[in-house]
Amino acid sequence: MKARILIVDDEPRFCEVYSMLLSDLGVEIVTAGGGEEALAKARADRPDVVITDLAMPGMDGMALLKVIREEFHDVPVVVATAFGSIESAVNAMRGGAFDYVTKPVEEETLLLTIRKALSFAGVLAENRALRRELESRYDMRQILGESPEMMRALKMAGEVARTDTTVLILGESG
Repeated sequence: MKARILIVDDEPRFCEVYSMLLSDLGVEIVTAGGGEEALAKARADRPDVVITDLAMPGMDGMALLKVIREEFHDVPVVVATAFGSIESAVNAMRGGAFDYVTKPVEEETLLLTIRKALSFAGVLAENRALRRELESRYDMRQILGESPEMMRALKMAGEVARTDTTVLILGESG
């Protein structure tokens, strides 16, 4: 499955330029002209990476970043702006941006940033898949037993599993 990159900018030419530059990565490109449209597209089809302009009418890039971080906490968001300042860069990074670039973005800088973001997104997706596999493999419902003692032991194990502690279990096997 192709990675999906959502490009958000109220100036269509930037969406076109980014799309052309990123087309060689073999990714699916989705564009939006503003924050509200981007959010609707992200909710309909989760992106792997978001590139957003900072200054846009309506929902600006910082507001979009905040909502993306809340709803899709592990999707890397790259903030791109023509009005770069140290203060806005710090605010974006504190807000959870993966990276911050200034327009016009050099081709190599954009490609490197997006490759890193895609790699990061891939590692997080693999981590989620492995956690799901581990949780299903070691699910307490797979343990067989009907005796009251076994039910009490399973209940206790479930309670202890939610804590960060070490447990020593003693007893006969079988």
